[in-house]
Amino acid sequence: MPTDDALAPRPPGPACGPPPQSDVRPRDTAVDAALLDPERQFLGCLLQLPASAARALLAGIDPDDLATPMSAFILELVIDVVASDRDPTPGLVLGHAVTTGRAGGEQQHAWLGHELITLYQAAPVPLTGKHYKALILEAAWRRALRTYATRLQQAAESSAADILATIYAERSAVDAVYSRYRAAAEPESWPAALSTLRTGSRPAA
Repeated sequence: MPTDDALAPRPPGPACGPPPQSDVRPRDTAVDAALLDPERQFLGCLLQLPASAARALLAGIDPDDLATPMSAFILELVIDVVASDRDPTPGLVLGHAVTTGRAGGEQQHAWLGHELITLYQAAPVPLTGKHYKALILEAAWRRALRTYATRLQQAAESSAADILATIYAERSAVDAVYSRYRAAAEPESWPAALSTLRTGSRPAA
């Protein structure tokens, strides 16, 4: 026969289902946003690379190729840091902004520091940087092409022939962006950076 102790009600076990709200770590919406933005993913890759690999990845891309002003600003800082043969870690990039007077006031300084850390934390594998570079340059080429086509159409409808000819000749600038995009899209165009990344170490933030 079961004893009285065996028949006594047992205390409830661990509750099933989701943990209490206090135990749920809130999502970092800034990181989520960075994961969906090719420009910010590209910057995050740069922040993880040693100077030699970052220099190779930066070849053929300019801040003007980025559509977002804040991303273009950070790319300018990264280019400066790499040009001085230093790894573009978040700390060095922020320090460069401060020493050159580009960190702005207290609010902008805080924003820049937070953004650099967010980019670093949300970055994909650095080897994918070339993929994001190609996406950025493709978007830059499409923007340049749309702008050129609009100006050319407007000039064709109402401008003098010499003005139209001048605008038509500007297609070379669009072609130049396309050439840089195609170079970035070629998988064999980055062998030196791949070799450097495989033998180099990831810089500390």
